Amino acid sequence: FVVTKTKMIEEIKYPRSLNADEYILDRSRSTFSGNNRDTFSSARTARTFSSARLLEDESILVRTISVAMKNFDPDLAVTCAALDDIVKHNGEGNDGDVPFPLGFARTTEFWKLIVTSGMVAVILAFVALGFVNCIDEVPTQWATCAYGNDRDCGDLYTGEFYWIGVTAGTGFCVGFLRYLFSYPDNLPGIFKDIQLCHVEPKWALLTFTLSAISISGGATLGPEQALGNLGGGLATYISQHIVQFSNSDHQKLFILAGMASPLGALFPAPMLGATMVMELSDPIATYMEFLIILSIPCTISFAVFYGMIGDTYTNFVSTQTQQLSVQWIDDQNFQGYMIMTGFAIGCVSAALSITSLVIVGVTKQIFKRIRSRLQSKGKFLTEVVPPVIGGIVIGAINWALPATVGNGKLIFSWIINFGTITHPLLSRNVLMCTGFARMVLLGVSMNSGFVGGIIFPLLTIGLIAGAVMFQMYPYLPVALCESTFMVSIACGFVPLPITFTVMSALLFFLGAYQSIPIFIAVVTSYTIVCGTGFLRTLSLRAQQQEDEENNNKTPAQNDSIVMSETTNPSFVERK
Repeated sequence: FVVTKTKMIEEIKYPRSLNADEYILDRSRSTFSGNNRDTFSSARTARTFSSARLLEDESILVRTISVAMKNFDPDLAVTCAALDDIVKHNGEGNDGDVPFPLGFARTTEFWKLIVTSGMVAVILAFVALGFVNCIDEVPTQWATCAYGNDRDCGDLYTGEFYWIGVTAGTGFCVGFLRYLFSYPDNLPGIFKDIQLCHVEPKWALLTFTLSAISISGGATLGPEQALGNLGGGLATYISQHIVQFSNSDHQKLFILAGMASPLGALFPAPMLGATMVMELSDPIATYMEFLIILSIPCTISFAVFYGMIGDTYTNFVSTQTQQLSVQWIDDQNFQGYMIMTGFAIGCVSAALSITSLVIVGVTKQIFKRIRSRLQSKGKFLTEVVPPVIGGIVIGAINWALPATVGNGKLIFSWIINFGTITHPLLSRNVLMCTGFARMVLLGVSMNSGFVGGIIFPLLTIGLIAGAVMFQMYPYLPVALCESTFMVSIACGFVPLPITFTVMSALLFFLGAYQSIPIFIAVVTSYTIVCGTGFLRTLSLRAQQQEDEENNNKTPAQNDSIVMSETTNPSFVERK
């Protein structure tokens, strides 16, 4: 019987949305009578069926039926009838196309997830508020130029010399904390954390602290790494020590909800925090169950955050920006050439993304060689000197190009107001120098020891590129240039096309047709950079070069590296 049914089931595509073990259990309960029904309804039977998840493939269905037959010897006709009903249901045409998932909201585990993640979201909303206030207010205390009202703030060599001391001091603080707590160099970033569905709680708070210091002190990094890491670390700790979930999938869902909830307070709408995590992670549950579990804590975090300050971190939109979108819709609305414009912007964005990656790779090699030379001098200098050097470089570039201060939040309105609206417009050369310098600062900040994310610096570079494009082609709508370029550079190697498209459309108050060039640009950019395998090729070449350098080192160099590692307290812990 099992062999026969195996052949039948292999010929059909079992619907993943249908939980077949529950279906067969209910079907059999309704058919059995007397002692057989009592036996089949026993706790042992329930455990057998609940332990066999039939959402993988058809072979699991057959194994589950064989286990049930072996343990309880049910009536063969009942099992055949249940399978026949499944086969019939799967091929009924329109009725078979409609997904009928198991009622996940009827389980206590689902509500345990919702309630626990909601409580965590409230805590993380207050944490996000303190973090955002810190990275927003502290830079304005030492970078005192009013970027939103003064177009001269970004002119060449108009910065202050003491900025170099501020950024160098920030580098020393970061390096000293890394040395004091033996902060590892190989911790995964937020993208890898989301894919692993795990954040090491031991380092989450320190990562959060280092990121707050780095961004407040002028590093060109974003807040998503700190908030996502802290939320995931808190959720990981709770799931391991306080609240126990029935299986590893529910634990992973809870951790992802913890990572997504503070992101709901960063973006202009809470759903973007959920879509960001969903686009970066592999599906753990059905689509709607996954979306609901992530969306509720994001909404709670957003509500608490917005209720306290009446704004979100990315809501840099001004009255002028709203007027730009209205002007685009009134003057040109949507025309066919905008499709090709979106494609062209995607191609240029891909080139700029590759340029950013090359610069990041070059700076990584530079600081790697600096650390290699310092390893023989001791762990303290190895940890402290690179961030100090990075801080000096950041401060010097900030002095020469004041519009490069911070992760870009200070100059969002400066770019839009004085780069595209208010005449006379900013010099195109100043904008291009500022954009390229920000690429360099992103690489220096990432590789010298500072801690933070990459999304928001890339958004700023995109805004600058959009202002340059408008100045070169003034007949194009300003909102088209800015909204499309803002996200397409970042999407060159960050796979968030839906999140970025919706975020840009919301920030610029765009209509449905106006979002078409944005989506075309982000898809084109990612296809060129990652879809063609170009990024992977660069990564493999860099790894190959690194392996060759390690093989070419002299025995004395290798001995010094081994000695410096073995004297590191974290070395024993890793072993």
